Amino acid sequence: MKDSRLGTFGVLTLVFNALLKFSLLRALPPSAVPAALILSSTFSRYFLCFFLLTDQYAGKLEQSKSHSVVAKSLNTTDFLFATLWTVIAWIILYYPHFSLLKFFTITTALLLSYFFLKLYFKNKLGGYTGDTLDAAEQIFEVIFLIFNGLNQK
Repeated sequence: MKDSRLGTFGVLTLVFNALLKFSLLRALPPSAVPAALILSSTFSRYFLCFFLLTDQYAGKLEQSKSHSVVAKSLNTTDFLFATLWTVIAWIILYYPHFSLLKFFTITTALLLSYFFLKLYFKNKLGGYTGDTLDAAEQIFEVIFLIFNGLNQK
């Protein structure tokens, strides 16, 4: 996206996204909010690794500000390391109420979302860009919060 200005639709998207996240967090018990905030951010950024590991960048690498550094440095070992620490964060933050069902439900929802977004970005742009990664991260956060709230005990 070459134009850095924020239009009406951009402002409305930001406002509705913030209101949706606020509503989803308010629906949780107060004691669950800190863990949900940390894990929604952690999981949403972790699932961006799937794009970097498996998909193509749609823009020109030499014009990208940050992609070439990230894409060249992400390998399978780094991905496995990120996976390990994401799971550890889940276990620590939800201890002693760790639920394997909740973990797999949220992970499955995020994986399905990733595959849908991957197909969408591939068909529209030929891959991902920094802007599509930003949008995907926000979508993953909302999906995490929705499924986290559905599985609340």
